[in-house]
Amino acid sequence: MKNRILFNISNHPSLNWSAEQREGWNEIVDIPFPNVSPTADMDEVRGLAISIARKVKEICREKGIERPCVMVQGEFSLCAFIYQTYTEWVFFFPTTERVVEEIHKADGSVEKKSQFKFIRWRILMKKYPSLPDWIVST
Repeated sequence: MKNRILFNISNHPSLNWSAEQREGWNEIVDIPFPNVSPTADMDEVRGLAISIARKVKEICREKGIERPCVMVQGEFSLCAFIYQTYTEWVFFFPTTERVVEEIHKADGSVEKKSQFKFIRWRILMKKYPSLPDWIVST
């Protein structure tokens, strides 16, 4: 079986994911999403993206991965820069269903509890070469 590795670039460690979200991946490599200052300019954002890409590319070299499967979640300008720049990467997006419970209290206030249930992965690719069946069917 092909070694299915997902790079999780977010502040949501895969150890906290549901079994359904981890299903299908032989390995998930967690790379913490960096803090992006609201005062950062695009050169600083570019530098953060390059730093993340170096980590991904280094691990890809070590493991013999040609096109990494990547999930990126965090500050929007950094995510957008990564999506636009690293066109050879295959991006995976978890989709969730939000389940909300409203608790009406005696004092008239309402407390809301939200839970996000993983449903499936969506895929975004900038380049569309032939991919293994396991990626296409995810």
